[in-house]
Amino acid sequence: MEQNAETKRYPHLQAALKVEDGSYINMRTWADKSGQLKGTVERNDPATGERNKADVEFKAYGEGDKAALVGYIKEGEKTTKVTLQKVAPEGKEPFVAMSVAEKGPGDEKYTYLKGRGGIVRENEDLAVMPNAKTSQLVSETLNVSRDALKPREPAQERATAEPEKSKPARSHKKATQIKGMER
Repeated sequence: MEQNAETKRYPHLQAALKVEDGSYINMRTWADKSGQLKGTVERNDPATGERNKADVEFKAYGEGDKAALVGYIKEGEKTTKVTLQKVAPEGKEPFVAMSVAEKGPGDEKYTYLKGRGGIVRENEDLAVMPNAKTSQLVSETLNVSRDALKPREPAQERATAEPEKSKPARSHKKATQIKGMER
């Protein structure tokens, strides 16, 4: 992992996925000194407090728009597949997304986990490095620009950059207290 000596932080790409069952899957990945893309995947279940963390190595599969970086995690009889791939919505800028699938004993196919999030972005330490090996490797493999990996702007900056959407006016009626009938 490329280490930023001044801050003692580790630059990496990251993604988070909130799964429909309420658990979270967090992924961090970096290029080691040999240029191999490595990372960690952690699944947190807030209902039980359980946390499972595993190391993963990503390998490139496919070419062009079908290119993907895929890593497998074997835990007993269960295999988890983590895929990083380019997503290019019509009329919008392409980005890199993480998907996670699981396959248990006796299963023939992987079952993809449904949820929200999964967009792969640079953390702040990686974003300030002009020739970051990690971003360069992912950009070249998945055929996306480095801008597709840039971190989101802080909410305050986004609010000033985007015109405010008009919201319907809310009625602020005061609640009136109704007294019971007096005899």
